[in-house]
Amino acid sequence: MVKRGRGDRLKKNADTGSGLHWNGQQALEMGLIDHLGSLDHVAREVVKAEEVIDHTPHENVAERLAKRFGARSAAAPCRPGGLP
Repeated sequence: MVKRGRGDRLKKNADTGSGLHWNGQQALEMGLIDHLGSLDHVAREVVKAEEVIDHTPHENVAERLAKRFGARSAAAPCRPGGLP
């Protein structure tokens, strides 16, 4: 499927079709991709999406504080009756 889709752009070598994973630069050199870019770039420039919504989960302040407090609590030595 990749061979047919990429045509002459695909540079064949011993690893072609091996199922190995490539980073962006390697994929570019092998002809597996045409350009390096972000998902945002593809959405705006290739697909021409007018609005791009970022669904990346972000921690809120309460979650960050809970992690910090939890990490300190877990690192504190256990004492009878709990933490001081």
